[in-house]
Amino acid sequence: MCKYCFNEVWRRELTGSRYSEAIPILYSRNVFHFYDPGDIRHFSRSILPQRLNAVHSILIDWERPFSIFNRDNRGPKFGLEELKLWCETWAIIGKMEGLTEITVMLKTHQFEVPKERRIKMCRPMMDIRGLKTYELVVPWDDTMDWGFAEKAPFRIVRGVKPEERVNIV
Repeated sequence: MCKYCFNEVWRRELTGSRYSEAIPILYSRNVFHFYDPGDIRHFSRSILPQRLNAVHSILIDWERPFSIFNRDNRGPKFGLEELKLWCETWAIIGKMEGLTEITVMLKTHQFEVPKERRIKMCRPMMDIRGLKTYELVVPWDDTMDWGFAEKAPFRIVRGVKPEERVNIV
């Protein structure tokens, strides 16, 4: 074997072994941050099932544009399609064998989300159990009644008020 060929084979084997060694760390020690719940569906389809099962922590930093939660949303709707996709997202999360932490952060809205829409939002979240940390972070200025979720597997946490910006002239 020529010297170049030997070095190329050695480099491929070394790179491949480092990648294989890094994979468990990559998926198990990082927080996977999603800005849209639908991204979890796409993510689950783009990696191997064993990699998805290695994920330990998810953060959903969500602005709630779905019509089932946002009655003032003027975008095109597909009947129950959004609710179906929302439930599919939580079904995927529920099957993630290595998952130990989920945080869902709701962003402040310009209007009050009615209780029936919040119940609809939380219903598929209720099936996720056995996590070390499972939190639904509501906006700091949220004054709505979340009492319907008292026995939920997740803890409702009040977000932190953003610091006011001071303009220095």
